[in-house]
Amino acid sequence: MKKLIALVLASLVVLTFAAPAMADELPGGKEVTDEFKLAFIPMSTAGQVTSICQLAADDIMNSYDNCKIEFFDAGFDPNTQITLINECITQGYDCIVLECADSTAVGPVIQEAEQEGVAVITFNLNCDAVHTMFVKCDSYSGGWAAAEAMMGILEGKGDILLLDVPAPQAVTTTFCAAFEDYVYENCPDANILEYINLTGNAQEDAYNAMRDLLTKYDHIDGVYCPDDNYALGVYQAVQEAGRGEEGIVIWGNDITPGGIDAIRSGKITGSCWSDRYSALHEAFQFGVYCAQLGLNSVTAGYTKTPVVYADFVAITPDNLEEMVPLTRWDKVG
Repeated sequence: MKKLIALVLASLVVLTFAAPAMADELPGGKEVTDEFKLAFIPMSTAGQVTSICQLAADDIMNSYDNCKIEFFDAGFDPNTQITLINECITQGYDCIVLECADSTAVGPVIQEAEQEGVAVITFNLNCDAVHTMFVKCDSYSGGWAAAEAMMGILEGKGDILLLDVPAPQAVTTTFCAAFEDYVYENCPDANILEYINLTGNAQEDAYNAMRDLLTKYDHIDGVYCPDDNYALGVYQAVQEAGRGEEGIVIWGNDITPGGIDAIRSGKITGSCWSDRYSALHEAFQFGVYCAQLGLNSVTAGYTKTPVVYADFVAITPDNLEEMVPLTRWDKVG
């Protein structure tokens, strides 16, 4: 596990320090002693994972006394996110770190930001427009790792449901697509009953969908959800339907304290984890670096967005206690 984290960090550092050769050709930039303003605009700041993001931001601000990172809540609304990006452009932010609520809708305003000299670094969820950098918690590796672990428990067979993220986000996330690929390539005796996109990002969205699916299907062996909150919603629906004794394997993703407790108590079977703290820490650090150089996709002449990947690993009852300290949830309470 330590080797995996080291490789993730190494890939981030390679990209971070690959650009200085262009420094003499770049216009503008700031002095090291100038103030740097970074904006972080995730889909929402309401989730528990925001505390991990805040930890990364705090550590950057502790390292750079003249760096300020502000969080903005888009409330899962692409239009709100577009408004916030425009406000950050107007207010002279040096860099925007963005988790796209809609990969297509935010494209034009991202292009506008880059034209105005604001470096845009997308995190976790990408967009269609060329921009400064994309730090991707690699969803395909998450779906593949989950399928490998979950189908191992099911001995490569069974009837499976896939509950994916809403369609606008599924454009740049491939958790369920990877799970499906693994099953088709490795588990000829398994059957994917249904693959659906949920209508929202809340636990209740998975609960409502699963309640209907339990009515539709008399036999279900496993359910994969690319989010721990989804998995908890599935668990709730299964229990309320009186089917808790059927041994349905429920798998989540992006491990949270709720997911950790659910694995410990046996409510869900497993989840997956990617080092969000390290990935976001490097995104913020690269944002400061871009501000110092005046670097963005326009000044660097990018025709494609550079991508940095952070892989996911499966978390099961067997390795849970070993993994928990690496997630840093113990540092944020």
